[in-house]
Amino acid sequence: MCIDSSCSGRRTYGPPYGPLPQLPIEVWENVIDEFYEDEEELKKFTLICRAWSFRSRYHLLVESKLRSRDQVVHFARVVRSSTSHAKAVRVLCLYGSDSGLVRFVGVAAAMLAGKLPNVEELALDKLTWDPRFLHPQVFLHFSTAFASVRELGLTIVTFPSVQSFGRLICSLPSLKVLLCMNIKFSARGFNADAFCIPKILLTHLRLYEQGIGEIIDFILATGLAARLEDIVLDEPSWASALRICAPVPCQKLFEISIKILASGSMDIVERLQTLLEPHVCAEVDESLSSKKKYPIFSAIVFNLGVHDNDTEPLLAELGDMIVSRFPKLHRRGVLTVEAHRWIDSPYGRRVCAPEIVRN
Repeated sequence: MCIDSSCSGRRTYGPPYGPLPQLPIEVWENVIDEFYEDEEELKKFTLICRAWSFRSRYHLLVESKLRSRDQVVHFARVVRSSTSHAKAVRVLCLYGSDSGLVRFVGVAAAMLAGKLPNVEELALDKLTWDPRFLHPQVFLHFSTAFASVRELGLTIVTFPSVQSFGRLICSLPSLKVLLCMNIKFSARGFNADAFCIPKILLTHLRLYEQGIGEIIDFILATGLAARLEDIVLDEPSWASALRICAPVPCQKLFEISIKILASGSMDIVERLQTLLEPHVCAEVDESLSSKKKYPIFSAIVFNLGVHDNDTEPLLAELGDMIVSRFPKLHRRGVLTVEAHRWIDSPYGRRVCAPEIVRN
């Protein structure tokens, strides 16, 4: 009887005797592309091999995030050394420190002037705009460094005055979208007579939490409200923010979204009762229902953040409450109430797809 394994019909298991099959680099590039928003993973990928490094560095350039003066200087050298690198940048994020120092923002504007032809989005986060640490011509530097920027995001930024905020906004000649969250002003008030009317054509406005009142005053005083196409507002300041619609005919305005979140069922009912002041709602209802002032206006959407266990009767009650405050908009067919259910799980909180409550 033959006992040699070569003679038996049994398969011999063991390590492979040849090299593992190699996947085409295009396959790995598709994998890397899935991590385009994960900065930490992309940095790890750059250390694996030259092919992975090239693709990963490309994504890091597309959305460049800078947190210090040294990073700004290094980034400026990179984009200056290669036209392809400079053209790859689409988003530039400048993050301040815990102290909110703004020094390197001015350095970035000066060193990147004319070097980023395709950058479309600029984000400033956790900064205190202090003129003492900025070049006197910083706004001129911004206008040349970020001439192609269409979207500006400001998060947790403190300005010395509304005037400084306005000069920053107007230094971006291609600006279309403005997002502001938690904006503070050391000095209140705005002198429109001392401010040059901007040439920018703002079309999309997103306002959240602090600073909404001052920003709205600036938008109204400078005439930027006239070309707005859609507005997203956060509670509890939506009522005051809708003043933007009262004095100025917005011929291009087609949608307003109002977000109202709550931590409990009764909380959102009480909050709606507080926010939906009858006299304010009546003014908004009368103004926005005018087809002469708003000929293409097609939607005012209330986005309600509710818990997963909130019942259908409760949602119907919320919808009826909102409809009763805006009868003319409801008759015009532009009022919609949506509910976004929040689900708490061991993996964190997630939001379900919206469900229509009333329209």
